[in-house]
Order: sequence, then C-alpha cells, then structure tokens
Amino acid sequence: MSSNIIIITSLGEPHGACFREGLKFIGKEPHIWYPDVLGIGSTASVHLHDDVNEILLTGINVQFSIERNDTVLFKRFDGPNYWQLLENTDARNCATAAYNFTEGLFEAISLKCSRPVNPYFNSVKAKRKVFQHLVAQKCGLLTLDTITSNDSYYLKNASLSSKPTVMKGLNTANWKSEKENHTKALTSTRIDLLNTDLSGIQFFPAIYQTFIKAKFEIRSIVFDRKIISAKIKRNHDPKSHGKGKYFWDPDNDFDWRVWSKKAVNIEPYSLPSKIEHKVFKLMDSLGLTFGAVDFIVDHKENIHFLEVNSSGNFLFLEEACDDLNLLDVMCQFLCHSKSDGVFTGSGQSFGIKLSDVKPSADKFMAFERQKYSKYKDNLTNTN
Repeated sequence: MSSNIIIITSLGEPHGACFREGLKFIGKEPHIWYPDVLGIGSTASVHLHDDVNEILLTGINVQFSIERNDTVLFKRFDGPNYWQLLENTDARNCATAAYNFTEGLFEAISLKCSRPVNPYFNSVKAKRKVFQHLVAQKCGLLTLDTITSNDSYYLKNASLSSKPTVMKGLNTANWKSEKENHTKALTSTRIDLLNTDLSGIQFFPAIYQTFIKAKFEIRSIVFDRKIISAKIKRNHDPKSHGKGKYFWDPDNDFDWRVWSKKAVNIEPYSLPSKIEHKVFKLMDSLGLTFGAVDFIVDHKENIHFLEVNSSGNFLFLEEACDDLNLLDVMCQFLCHSKSDGVFTGSGQSFGIKLSDVKPSADKFMAFERQKYSKYKDNLTNTN
C-alpha cells in the first residue's frame, strides 16, 4: 500500500518548505498543511464511526486524507490569528476553539498514521523544561545547577545566587522596540541575582542556571538512532565583527543566537558514544524519534546538557557548513518506513544539498504566502 509524507507547519516556515523541495528533488510529492491559517484557507475534519477514524485536511486547491501507512512530521504548529477578521471576544473564543480542535486533531493523526514525527502529545510534554531536565538527569546526562521559579525571595537566598547565573525564559518572548520595525527578543542572559531588582518576577517563571564559560557549544540533531552534531564556536577574529567594532560583548553576549553570522564558526562534531547512548535513552524516555539537543562544553571538556527541542531548527547549520548534509539525512528519515525498523542513517545518500533546493523553497514560500493572503483579503472584504 502506498504511503504519503505530510508536513504540518506554519505558513512561510522555511524548514517545512525546504523539506518539501528536498523530497520533490527525489521524486516524492509530499503534502504540506498549515494549522496557523485554519479557517483562513485551510480546514480539517475528524470523523469517528464504526471503529474507523477518517481524517481529512484541506488547503487552497489541496485535499488529502491521513492514511495508516503515512508519515507525518509535526514541524511547527502555531494557532490561527483571527484578530483582524473578528471582534475581540469572538477572536479570542474562536482562537481557543481552534487550539482545542488542533490539539485533538494532531493526536488523532498521531494515533492514525504509522509514523508520526513526533507523536503530538509526547512532543508537548517534552517541551516542558522542568520535565525534560528531570528526565535528562535520570538518563545520566550532566546537568547544570538549575532553579525554575517565580519566587524572588527563594532565588535571592538560594546557593545559586552567589554564583554567576544565567536566566532563560520558558517560552519565547518578544517586545516591540522603540525603533520602527524592530523587535527585542528574550535570549539567555547573564544576571546578578543578589543585586538585581526581581520585583514582578512572580508573573514570569523562568530558568536560572549556573553560568559556565563555554569552550564551545554543540547542537545535536537526532533521527531515531542517527545523530549529526555540530560544534558552535565564536570567531574571535576582529575582522568577522565589522570595521573595528564588535557586534557582541565577549563577557555578556554568550548566546550564539544573537551573534553576527560572521562571528560564528560551525563545523561537524562527533559526540562521544557514551553521550550518544544517554541521548538515545533520553529520547526514548520522552517518546521522541526526532529532536535537537543542545549542550555546552566547559574548558575541562565536560559536556553539560542544556535542552532538547522536539521540533528544533537545524538547516542553518548546513547553511554555514555544507559538510553536515542535514537536509539529505532528514529526507532519508522521512522516507524511511516503520516496517524497515529503526532508522540508523546507514542507507545511501540521496545527494540532496540545501543550497540546491533553497531557491525553489523560497519561491514556494512566497507563492503560498501570496495565495493565502489573497484568501484572507477576500474574507476581510466579505466581512
């Protein structure tokens, strides 16, 4: 029986588009469905009857059913935004209904298809940082001294308060900047717990960890029993930071996500086998088959676990280092059948390169955005 590959992601999300184009490169015709435009060009139905579950997804000029042998990738699942289409109360109520529906829909898909990547509720549970840190510790991974709290008194009186500390948000948070078209984002930040005003922190539970001066960081992408890792280091050559001006403060701006691209060196890295085994144990304990795991390596070569993201981004690694071949392995992974057993990445390469498919992926994203934007404009004019 033939099987399909379905990618569930947000409209304009570049990874989903690149996966689609990579699969088309080898003759596959994957479906892609956008939950963030539910009701704004896409619909879904779950029909339960006679012990048979029927699941139908539609988009603009697209319609397909989820079948037993399908592989479904949950890449990104943002909810729809109805604020420009409906009155405030209606927009809030409809967004809540859409959220409740898509959660049930995604788990129904996870139960229906033979190979969900990852099962939806496993992924949701794994995103809870307190939970994943506990599991990582149980699996033998080295973890940092960590407090997750919204209690300023506890934070100021804990043993961690006397040490260099890092604060990380439990979720992504953004603010509008005073500059037009600029946004400020919360990243991992150095904080002096003893001398910082923590008033208001009760409204924002966050993670606090011992600061470690990193020799380098690691991002490991896990595909079942295949791991591809990249070493991420700062480029200390002043030429990489502009004309005599540094784009980052080497003492404080340690989060590589905010560095200039020229200030980052990315190269392949082999994770020690004993760490790999613990990572596989972690993934099995979380019920995940795919994810991005982050580590920090201190100057004594100790590898400290930071977090696992069940839908983590990784193509930027191949963009910076062509030798990583991550898109090719991802396409192999998505084409792998459950009946073939556990994926080990031992098969032949498809010869897919990110640089080859990215132009067509960018073109596809632009076309899809335009298509759904026109649909939304028609809805707005009708209302």
